[in-house]
Amino acid sequence: MLAALVVVLTRRPEGTAAVGTAAATLAGLLVAYALAVTTGVPVLHPDAEPLDGLALVTKAAEAVGLLAALHLLRGALPFPVITTRQRIGGLRRRPRPAPPVRCRSLTALSALLSALAALAVSGAHDAHAHETTAADRPGISAKQLAFRNEMRRLWEDHVVWTRMAVIGLTSGSADTQASVDRLLANQDDIRDAIEPFYGAAAGDALAKLLRSHILVAADVIAAAKAGDQAPLADAQRRWEANADEIAAFLSRANPRQWNEGEVRAMMHEHLRLTTNEVVARLRQDRTGDVAVYDAIHGQILHMADMLSTGIVAQFPRRVPLTKATDAGPPRGKDGAPVDTNEA
Repeated sequence: MLAALVVVLTRRPEGTAAVGTAAATLAGLLVAYALAVTTGVPVLHPDAEPLDGLALVTKAAEAVGLLAALHLLRGALPFPVITTRQRIGGLRRRPRPAPPVRCRSLTALSALLSALAALAVSGAHDAHAHETTAADRPGISAKQLAFRNEMRRLWEDHVVWTRMAVIGLTSGSADTQASVDRLLANQDDIRDAIEPFYGAAAGDALAKLLRSHILVAADVIAAAKAGDQAPLADAQRRWEANADEIAAFLSRANPRQWNEGEVRAMMHEHLRLTTNEVVARLRQDRTGDVAVYDAIHGQILHMADMLSTGIVAQFPRRVPLTKATDAGPPRGKDGAPVDTNEA
């Protein structure tokens, strides 16, 4: 576009249409850059980009060209300036002489410099893209990366402590209640992770749904261990209904990123794999138990990435670290730090 304006301004220096187009283009470029470094450009580039030295030089050249173009347009305005003597004599004002050629040259030169600088910026960005890792690229900030990793940790905790609870509930070990309590606390950690984005009410609602997910799972395990088919079928029905509620809740919170059907499929896959884990434990199939847990671990990481990616896409400029990240060392019920190095 800029190159075409340079050609037109050079070949037809008397035309005002090209000057007007140049003024509008240069003004648009300046406004777009101002938005890009402050609030971001909606749809095209929602995240604000850092100031760039070469880009600032380009904008300075565009500003000079815009001023020159406005001067040319001002000189070409058809407003007659008629004195009283000319009105009486019926005389009309002579056409105003064309603005100096140097203004047109300045406008063309500004457009040319802007085009060359834009090509230089584009080339520099392309070269830099081949030299940086994914974490260094402007598409993801350090806080966004930390948030994604924290979301993974939270959902890894979910399957780790679910496994500990499954082992305890199927074997009747003495640490079962401690494992279940830790698993239930994990739901509060997940609530704390989404609360900064969707509010306290939404966080509490999700934590309640996830707690039901855990408690109904305990009913499924108890019924499967006892071999009671009717209670087992009822518990599985309630478990699946709860999974559907979680999928619907997430889809309402972020419909563009979390398709309800896809989230529901993920939730039901999580239930299926966890059921297979319980069955393997009850049958004392140690090899199958280990294999299914590997599948559970991989699947939950996929779900965590889906959630964190959706939140980053929905709130690109507001990704704080979670409360769990900032909480410091683990603490006991009395609030005192727990020494994790004790034997």
